[in-house]
Amino acid sequence: MTNQFISDYEHFLIVRQGKKTATAHKYFTYLKQACHRAYKDGLTDKYLFARYKEPTIPKRSPRTITPENFQRIVSLQIPSDKPSLIIARDLLLIACYTGMAYIDAVSVTQDNLSYDEQGSLWLKYKRKKTGVQAVVKLIPEAIELFDKYKDAGLPTLMPRQNYAFLLKNLKKIAEMAGCTRSISHH
Repeated sequence: MTNQFISDYEHFLIVRQGKKTATAHKYFTYLKQACHRAYKDGLTDKYLFARYKEPTIPKRSPRTITPENFQRIVSLQIPSDKPSLIIARDLLLIACYTGMAYIDAVSVTQDNLSYDEQGSLWLKYKRKKTGVQAVVKLIPEAIELFDKYKDAGLPTLMPRQNYAFLLKNLKKIAEMAGCTRSISHH
């Protein structure tokens, strides 16, 4: 592998394959890690990425759900024979009400809940991604969602759903609700 190969690989990904810069960056990260490991393990005498600048990812503002689409999703009547859609919507709503990432939403347990002196219910947990302590005062809508699954015999406050399946379900929910934009969990 040479520096020319790395350059050609970038051209192949972005120009010939039509990959977005963020996707190419992800592939370069994997390749860079492999090259670094080979260098550390003595399999190559030089680190190939030493002078190579990876493609930069353009900055963009985060996409948020519009108040109209949020209200459509909240008020959407999902048939009871579609439990996976109900769970997907509930996971989305708990994220909106608490700011939790998906992995945190499906990991928190009853032990993460506590009351303060004023009787307000708080959720205290360590974020899976960063390990940082998070503390969230729960609003009534979030408490209602947690209570909905309280007697389901789950080890966590919310049911787990495969993330790829969740995204497909959210796409269906957006269509059912007549949302003007696609929705995702984060």
